[in-house]
Amino acid sequence: MSSNPVGRALGTATTAIQEQVKNAVNEVTNFVDNNPRTATAVGTTVGIVATAVITAGVNQVISPPSPVDF
Repeated sequence: MSSNPVGRALGTATTAIQEQVKNAVNEVTNFVDNNPRTATAVGTTVGIVATAVITAGVNQVISPPSPVDF
């Protein structure tokens, strides 16, 4: 363990975050195992929304709005 208090604090925080992520992944995995149809519907919806967001972003890059519009 680091003798630096900031390093120790960051290490502790990182460990806590990793534990939270692990718990969240386990909860999602359990939900998917127990509710495959709902999980499929949610996954499909998330995919559709993500595609729409990406498409909108690409369209902004290809054809950005005019900076001055009188």
